[in-house]
Amino acid sequence: MLRVWALYERSRKIGIALSLLFVVGLSASFALRKSDPGRIKFAPTFPDSLTVCSRSSPNEYFFLYGIGLIIETTIFVLLVKRAWPHVAGPLKTPVVNALLTQGTAYYVAVL
Repeated sequence: MLRVWALYERSRKIGIALSLLFVVGLSASFALRKSDPGRIKFAPTFPDSLTVCSRSSPNEYFFLYGIGLIIETTIFVLLVKRAWPHVAGPLKTPVVNALLTQGTAYYVAVL
């Protein structure tokens, strides 16, 4: 997040948007952990465990992954939108090229 914010020259608007994105995603994750998404079936449930440990349902994991994926996709799109002219255009900047390469590798790893 901070790298993308730095690419946008520490724009107040981008900083607020990224902060809001993080807070909304975190709030949605906490709300999901407290609610019961078990009514919506996306994957078969695991059999009951013989241990006393409790585990989350596959539906909960699906929604948590979806929230994280939305956040990471938004950050990646902002990164590509800002870095692409510096990589493909006449302003070939090695630092921005490294940011785009590492950001792409990270996004692919998160997928």
